[in-house]
Amino acid sequence: VAQVSSRPRRAGAMNHLVGLKLDWSSHDPLSGLATDEDREVFRAFKAEYLALGGNAAAEEPAHVVASDSLPPSGWRPLDDTTLLRFLFADRRDGKFQPTKSLDRLTKALAWRLRIRLDDMHMKEPEGNSQYQRLRVRPWFGHDHEGRPVQFERVGKFMAGGEAKRYSLEEWVRFYAWDQESVLNQMRAASSRIGRPVPRYVFCCDAGGVGFSQYREVAFNSVPLITNLAKEVESHFPEIVGTIIIFNAGVVVAKLWQVVSLLLDPVVVSKCEVHANVPLKRFLEVMPMETIPKEYGGSSELPYPQVWSEHKVETDDIQSDVHAG
Repeated sequence: VAQVSSRPRRAGAMNHLVGLKLDWSSHDPLSGLATDEDREVFRAFKAEYLALGGNAAAEEPAHVVASDSLPPSGWRPLDDTTLLRFLFADRRDGKFQPTKSLDRLTKALAWRLRIRLDDMHMKEPEGNSQYQRLRVRPWFGHDHEGRPVQFERVGKFMAGGEAKRYSLEEWVRFYAWDQESVLNQMRAASSRIGRPVPRYVFCCDAGGVGFSQYREVAFNSVPLITNLAKEVESHFPEIVGTIIIFNAGVVVAKLWQVVSLLLDPVVVSKCEVHANVPLKRFLEVMPMETIPKEYGGSSELPYPQVWSEHKVETDDIQSDVHAG
């Protein structure tokens, strides 16, 4: 039985909409439950989760929590939006799997406590500045719906030969901090427009991977990315709305055929892959001022190149990349 103490709390990213004054008329968190059966499944799922909290279940969900205030399970009160994210994460062929979803949720909470993620934003992981030079993934504004938009130079990171720079445990800690930042971006976006923002947009620049980088990417970078998806992303379900993979040349296209089989099928269903820079598609999703200038937009926000100690040969990298 969980007992939540009254020790001082600090901001974390669970319950990312709690405490904000929002207009919920455009986003009822229960609107995705289309049938009476679905609503009953959620009611039972929520009741089962609350039962794990014991006396603490009577507390209101909060956006702020300190790791030291949590029981060994990491249990804390959660709002409907957060509970629904986990329930929908395991929906297959229109059917919920509440037992699997509850297992996912309890594992996520225990994992958060184990790495003390709720405290991490107060002091970013040691070495994080170097990590950010390797994984260049700044925020560039918002899409037409108000969702935050992130661009990342994934291809150049994967080709850079840095996958073994850190242990998997270190990569997990950095990436967990990254994902926690996503939820905080969504919270800030919600506050900005005065209505709930439950998703974000991720734009993945796959350029920079050529035939000479194939072994590095296939045997080092891809395993790292898939491990991070398993170890971290599984604990942050249903937060990405659209994933645009672009500059995907021949090598990336072939690798994607394999990688897509290893990722969560719900995530894969949100991905679209483009060989070039799909400026027209970008503009369907976001305004010109959100798109980095190098991709045909007007944003001049800093977007540095990926740093690497290893020289990457670029003579055979796909040259068919252009705005289209």
